[in-house]
Amino acid sequence: MARTLRVGFLNPVQTQDPHASYTVESALVCTQVFEPLVHAGGEGAPSEPVLLEELPRELPGTDPSTMFAARVRRGILFSDGTPLTAEQVAASMNRTDAFKDHGRAEAKGDEVVFRLKKPNPRIDLLLTQVMLAVALEKGGKVLGTGPYQFAPDSTPERIRLVPNPHSRFDEARALDEVIFTYYPPGPE
Repeated sequence: MARTLRVGFLNPVQTQDPHASYTVESALVCTQVFEPLVHAGGEGAPSEPVLLEELPRELPGTDPSTMFAARVRRGILFSDGTPLTAEQVAASMNRTDAFKDHGRAEAKGDEVVFRLKKPNPRIDLLLTQVMLAVALEKGGKVLGTGPYQFAPDSTPERIRLVPNPHSRFDEARALDEVIFTYYPPGPE
């Protein structure tokens, strides 16, 4: 018997692309498929790197709080088995308006360098946003590194997530599918 979690929405999911996930529904779905570079710590706890080996560190000899670097975590795979690289992280950051407003990212070996337009001593908090989650565009699909992936039969009215076969999360094995269904409001 399939282990299914069903979630109902009163608004349709607008996108399967985390870089355009500006609605609550889209963000809730995208956080199951795509991961940010950093997770914010709760209740005074420090932020934690997710797709990075470390929190971004300020580069010496640069304008204060405008240039940071961090090494990409090894061994992380997208849902099609493609290994995560610094080039993919930089390309993903540079594709989203949410990051382009703040600066630019570039790959230097296995590190990502973040060049900011204005000082930001808490770049770690910026990198927690779902709109900045790392996504790989490949074959007309948007792939993530999270515990789930989009099933081919997903539509805006019914998104079905299935476990990412390359996930490093045990949660991906807890459920066989997660279904997000749009239920339009009807007359009272």
